[in-house]
Amino acid sequence: ERVKAQNVPAHAWLMDCKPAAASPKFILLAFQNEMHRDMIDTKFRPFIESVLRDIFQAPLDFQTLLQSQWNKVKEEYVRDQRGDGEEPSSDPLIEEAIKLVGSDLIEVKD
Repeated sequence: ERVKAQNVPAHAWLMDCKPAAASPKFILLAFQNEMHRDMIDTKFRPFIESVLRDIFQAPLDFQTLLQSQWNKVKEEYVRDQRGDGEEPSSDPLIEEAIKLVGSDLIEVKD
């Protein structure tokens, strides 16, 4: 609501995403649309970071990715946890997501 009150265009672009993962210092936002993700990453990043800092009273970083990428990361993580895969994936996207949020912070919800 703070974003909407202070910057209606930023709020409109954010409506395309959902929080995918979070930690005390980090939020991962998954977007349906690449254009919306790109606008948040470029034009509205400083504003969003400012709002998050005000709300949480501490610096909070956020990263963005597409929902399809997040789904792939979740599937790989579940496979690795179950031991279904042959080798742990060397997919750079998966490695980056795990590096950013940590494997213990990824929670899969069906």
